[in-house]
Parts: sequence; structure tokens; C-alpha cells
Amino acid sequence: MASTCTHTPTCPTADSPDREAAVTVACHPEQGWSLLCNSVVVFEDTGDLLPDGQIVAPHRPVGSDTGVDDLFLRYMAAFEASQNHCAACPACQGNAPCPVGAPVHDLFLELHEQYHARARRRGAGLAAA
Repeated sequence: MASTCTHTPTCPTADSPDREAAVTVACHPEQGWSLLCNSVVVFEDTGDLLPDGQIVAPHRPVGSDTGVDDLFLRYMAAFEASQNHCAACPACQGNAPCPVGAPVHDLFLELHEQYHARARRRGAGLAAA
């Protein structure tokens, strides 16, 4: 499958075992899904929808015995806080320094990296299996 990824290094393709390690380009936690740069739709229940319409059933355990993925929830809350701050902050909209927004955005970036690092590790585990 062709990839439209422009990241460096290039993200995994949709047919790659570690496809979920691709960068998120659209996130809709309120609806339980995200779109990755390789055109894969990842669902909160760990299922995927591939660009060719193929469905991948939920395939990995979530973060705790309660079925709640705490890292995902914190990541999505930080994403929402960052987006909400940007929407209301002229400084952030203009890419100017913003002492109020900096910690909000830093938390989102930290959780973004943690979440995607975990996805890459899981993808590597799937590839080794």
C-alpha cells in the first residue's frame, strides 16, 4: 500500500505490522477513533480500519484490569486542553511565546511521545511474534 507520509523517518505503511506507530493526524476521542498519516483508522477498542476497507479486530489488551487505557485517556485530555487553549489564545495562534500555554502544550507533547513510543514498542512486539 502506498503511504502519504511526509515524516522523517517515514512512518510505517498501512500493511506493516507496526502500522499503529504512524503519526496521528486527526484525533476524535469523543468518538473513539484516530486517523494516522498512513490512512489507518485506529479505534479506542484497539481495532483498526485499513485504507482498503479491511477490518482488523481488537488485538491488544488495554492498560489495566478495568479495561481503561490510562495513558490514552491522559493523552486525549492533554490534546483537548492544548487545542482549547490554542483556540482561545492569540499568542499561541500566532506562534508567539505564551507562558500560560507552554505547560499545557508541553504536557500534550510529552504524553504524545509516551503514547506513540508505547505503540511502536507494541508494534515491534507484533512484528517479532
